[in-house]
Amino acid sequence: MPALHKGRFTPNNSYDVAVVGGGIHGLSMALEACKRGLSVILIQGNDLASGASGIQRGLFGGGFQSLSQLNLTAVKANFSALKKWHENHANSAAPVCANLIANHSLRSAKLVKTGLAIYHRLAGGSADLCRNHSREAFSTPYLAYTLRPARRILDIATEARALGADIFPYTRVNTAIRQKNCWQLTVNSSLGSNTNSVNVNAKMLINCCGWLANTFLTDVLGVVSRAKAHARKAGLIYVSGPLDAPALPLTLQANNKQFISMLAVTPQHYVIGPFSDEELGDSKQNALAALQTLLSDQLGEQFSQWVKTLHIDEIKWINYAQVSDPSGGAHRGDFLQDSILDLNNPRGGAPLLNVFGIDIAKHANLARQGFNILAPFSRECSSHVVPLPHKNTTPPTAFNNPIISRWQTTYAQGVNRLLKDANLTCNSTVEDFGVHFGEDLYQCEVDYLIRYEWAITAEDILWRRGDWGPWFPESGKQMLADYLAQLT
Repeated sequence: MPALHKGRFTPNNSYDVAVVGGGIHGLSMALEACKRGLSVILIQGNDLASGASGIQRGLFGGGFQSLSQLNLTAVKANFSALKKWHENHANSAAPVCANLIANHSLRSAKLVKTGLAIYHRLAGGSADLCRNHSREAFSTPYLAYTLRPARRILDIATEARALGADIFPYTRVNTAIRQKNCWQLTVNSSLGSNTNSVNVNAKMLINCCGWLANTFLTDVLGVVSRAKAHARKAGLIYVSGPLDAPALPLTLQANNKQFISMLAVTPQHYVIGPFSDEELGDSKQNALAALQTLLSDQLGEQFSQWVKTLHIDEIKWINYAQVSDPSGGAHRGDFLQDSILDLNNPRGGAPLLNVFGIDIAKHANLARQGFNILAPFSRECSSHVVPLPHKNTTPPTAFNNPIISRWQTTYAQGVNRLLKDANLTCNSTVEDFGVHFGEDLYQCEVDYLIRYEWAITAEDILWRRGDWGPWFPESGKQMLADYLAQLT
């Protein structure tokens, strides 16, 4: 039986770097620090990937917003980052040919065609994916990527741990005092039976708290940043059941110029979004009514009956960060389209780097830029990068069992560890997988997530490490919660 992380909160007394925030930018900073030979502790208040970057699920492209502003450099950079993400981490990113549904009251067909021609030109050879794609009269195919940011975050965490990072979810910084050469932190964790605070020193502190970045600055550090992160509420609708709709994935254009995607997560499960409360309503009921109108108007009468089955309980709100200009703008028009790295180093004290990340596809580049800024404050913080542990380049084994094949797709080389720990082979059947909690979730996979991916609660497993969250049966959730409870 696997051991939960209860009782495992045993940080060292001192580190080169302390990172606060366990989203994609925080974990990327931790990994980059390890690759540069620095000792790292990462502190996250809840589960890893529990913030906006982990909950996001949908289509990501070269940036229609940047294209509409004729910022072609940004579009090309986005495509480059997405392509690299897919090449290096195919288990969390895949190119797809999506359909852009026409909204003639917003943009003419000629304008859309011209814009997408430029868009695909900037995408390079990847646009071949859509070359022979069949199209409806009211839609136009375009290149996009389906991303699973939570999966990527956990992969980054695993890589950082392999290089020596100490990663502690469900842990908080209570106080932080800046000295000349280090930060003195008092840290409290709910992971262990002893809830007393632990003192930790770090030469450099990195704030990656997302939309809570300024709250952490003012309430814990007593620091004011030039940039400011604003919390924006966004919604995703999770729907299950048969769907008679045009080819998915697809993107709709709301009259407020917002792009809303529809993506099939499984053959019977779909996600629609993101949409913001500011643009589609300040309540779930208003947002749902606006979405029903949007979907019916753009997808036709044959779709309207299915739209009526959407229910407000299927909406999940998330908070994400928008960053205003350092000059102090606080209105939507002042929000920036790119990330900000804000160095705070008054009177030669220990450095604080505030990371206001916007584009999750560029997380690795942002981390490199951050440590280039911090390099003057540490002799050890060199530009030399330690290579990641050697990856097995042997072609993957073909599995006959579809569940084992899914494990291989999801966990990449981690599937070998999963199979070994559970004494499974490529010929194993579901009878060998242990307790069945529901859907295709079995005990051996849960044990793997507990041992190697910091899973502690049922929420951790169902929402951040798989696609079961919104559809998992209540009886299975209770079984899973009971199983986890007996491990504490």
